[in-house]
Amino acid sequence: IHTGESKCNYLVCELCGSERAEGPSSCPKRPDSRAATSSTTSITRNNESNKNQSALIAPPSSPWGCLRAPSQKDIAGPRKRRKGLEEPPPMMDYIIVLDFEWTADNRRRMEPIAEITQFPSVALRLLEGGRDVEQKLDDECSCNIPIPHDLRSPPQRPSRRDAWCISIFDSFVKPTLNPVLTQFSIELTAITQDMVDTAPTIDQVIVKYMKWLRGIGLVDNDGNRIGNWTFATWGDVDLMST
Repeated sequence: IHTGESKCNYLVCELCGSERAEGPSSCPKRPDSRAATSSTTSITRNNESNKNQSALIAPPSSPWGCLRAPSQKDIAGPRKRRKGLEEPPPMMDYIIVLDFEWTADNRRRMEPIAEITQFPSVALRLLEGGRDVEQKLDDECSCNIPIPHDLRSPPQRPSRRDAWCISIFDSFVKPTLNPVLTQFSIELTAITQDMVDTAPTIDQVIVKYMKWLRGIGLVDNDGNRIGNWTFATWGDVDLMST
């Protein structure tokens, strides 16, 4: 506490705002009530003024506290620039286009999960620079599905990049958890109850599908991927909801 003869006239220190203990040794001269009240009021106003200034200076509340919130550049991370002498990534040789149909109901979730009712795929052979190798398909990859004429063979005028269909897989699937289709599902997909009743189950369709991929030369006998190819869908819902 700041002490001294000149400071003993006040009950509260004007430097630090702390109260002084009363007594003849520390404060031989007691101030009058008006001086004490005036000093206390002045200190109170100073404290309120300091609080107001702190509130103006203090940053808004944030879950990051005193740390700077990350920007979009921080989230994306460092971007590696490809140098001129680096080889560009190879283009895909094939793309397998998926477009599932599955059980559904109007404003009601299918429990426990939605089931695939149609399992179609289109195998596209990609071309680059107008050059392509002859495609030889095994007999087991044939599903007796005609390929559209405009996708049946490479274009007459080869462009820099193009694609053509080499095979199509399509099969209806019989649901087992909810074997009876809802009227909403029938109107939405145009798949009737008779179509799925005579169709194989999903485990049987998967076996046929792997034989189809093996016939194209995209997987080996153990189901491992061969070559540079990938799946393509209209959106994540085809793989995340079924």
